[in-house]
Amino acid sequence: MDDRHDETAGSEPSSLTPRQTSFTVIGRTSADLNKVRQRRSLPHSDYQPTGIYVTKGEHLELSYYQDTAVKISAVIGVPELNTPIVIDLNVGFNAIDVPESGLLSFIYHEAGKSVLITIKGSFSDVPSFILGETSNAQWWHQMDQLQSAPVVMLTSERAIIVVRYESARIYITAPEKLMAYYDQVIRSQDDISAVLGGGGDGVGDRSQ
Repeated sequence: MDDRHDETAGSEPSSLTPRQTSFTVIGRTSADLNKVRQRRSLPHSDYQPTGIYVTKGEHLELSYYQDTAVKISAVIGVPELNTPIVIDLNVGFNAIDVPESGLLSFIYHEAGKSVLITIKGSFSDVPSFILGETSNAQWWHQMDQLQSAPVVMLTSERAIIVVRYESARIYITAPEKLMAYYDQVIRSQDDISAVLGGGGDGVGDRSQ
């Protein structure tokens, strides 16, 4: 779902209060490597979106203390909406002055591993739908509660969709049905490409 427009200051949340949360990043095989190995026409996404929106000029602190064989990167923005900014992280404390507004995601290419990252700073939540966990009623409650969110996020086992709030309000009326449809389409593509149902790195081949 493509919704390309420049982000404007008026669409961003204001009066953010510093707070802290955490996010578990799951190690996955590179999307480009999987594209070749699984004979895909398009790669799945390397991004693991957090459901957190960060605003340009705010201070963000990202910390993790587990040694990893490969780097973990933070990403601000998604290709469908803007040009993502990739920031490589070091083990320990990472202080970031947010260069552009956008959805916060992570990339981690160490299959079978997971790392807990602490996120501290001024940021906002966006409406987030997870197939099998979030009901349509819960989704609409989030949409009503987070009306200042610039974007929304919908995920399933195989798909990630990020779209602007205004478009989601108009066009996404039944997220459960929508994400189940995307999952089925991608599953069919996997079958055509001779990828078994649980293929990839065992954590779902998410396409963005």
